[in-house]
Amino acid sequence: MRKDRGQQGFTLIEIISVLVILGILAAVAVPKYYDLQEEAQKKAALGVIAESQARINLKFGQQLLAGDTCAKAQAAAIAVAKDDLGGWKYGTDNEISFAGDIATIESMTNPAGTVITLTNAKLSQPSCTGGTKTD
Repeated sequence: MRKDRGQQGFTLIEIISVLVILGILAAVAVPKYYDLQEEAQKKAALGVIAESQARINLKFGQQLLAGDTCAKAQAAAIAVAKDDLGGWKYGTDNEISFAGDIATIESMTNPAGTVITLTNAKLSQPSCTGGTKTD
């Protein structure tokens, strides 16, 4: 039996080809990874806003059922929306400004201190108008 001693490794061409392919894959994959991170942060911020909206609605209903006036129920509901957001803040100062019954949230700050810019994120303030009570 005879052994071929010339077939013991990769040729220089094969190694360069693999490195070129890996470079192309890295150039495509890395930007997509960063886009995924940014998108995940935006979705997390929108999740916090959705939770805040649910808290507003729940507190408003609880206050009305407890016999508070509409104005008191609205104030209590808005106050609870800023409590315990898991380290998140509205904007950079954790303030919500309503124009009428809608507050547009332009940015959120995550627990790490990164400001995340949002588009079309809104909180709505419950209203006592438009409904009628029937017995």
